[in-house]
Amino acid sequence: MKILTLGGLRIRPVVIVLQERPEKTGFILRELNSKGIYPDEFNGFNSTDSGLETRHPYELDSPGSGWNIGRKGVGIWLSQYSLLSALLWQPDDYFLILEWDAKFAPDWAGRTDKAIRGTPKDFDMLYLGSCCAQGPNKKHISGDVWEVNWPMCNHATIVAKKAIMDILRTQRKVYAPWDISLLLHTFEQTKKKVYCVLPRIVDQFDTVLQP
Repeated sequence: MKILTLGGLRIRPVVIVLQERPEKTGFILRELNSKGIYPDEFNGFNSTDSGLETRHPYELDSPGSGWNIGRKGVGIWLSQYSLLSALLWQPDDYFLILEWDAKFAPDWAGRTDKAIRGTPKDFDMLYLGSCCAQGPNKKHISGDVWEVNWPMCNHATIVAKKAIMDILRTQRKVYAPWDISLLLHTFEQTKKKVYCVLPRIVDQFDTVLQP
């Protein structure tokens, strides 16, 4: 692992991987290393091998449907929650949390440095990668930095340690996708200061994201 120094902050990069998928782990590590990012690896929950499920339906989009996020959604949820719990024990104040499909733009370092310098110093989360963030309620902060209520996707997010306890405290029911669960139970309830870089700096491999 190599600490990143960007925008005057020291940031520990961490990527969620699965030991059962060494080919995907190797792929994302090669991609990140080629961009000068050498992260810690956090071993997440494999949706197939763990067998973990939730009995709680997610029906916000379709009331009465009984729709369930399934094993994959549960694995992602628990991986994100477990990683945040582990990061509380690290000495760092800021973390770059990555999923294994994070696709960084070639000019990511300069844009990220500039974005951090233009973000309010008391921020809780800064989305380098996001989706569905072009709604009418966004507020321009500086440069490419916007306050968005609220962004989706969590493939590349800088998280301040001071935000972690509130996230863990408010995320106790596994039923919604992780990004939606943050929106429903954490951001507004705990007055989190959440910002996005738009256009995003980090896309996803093999996925076409909404702006």
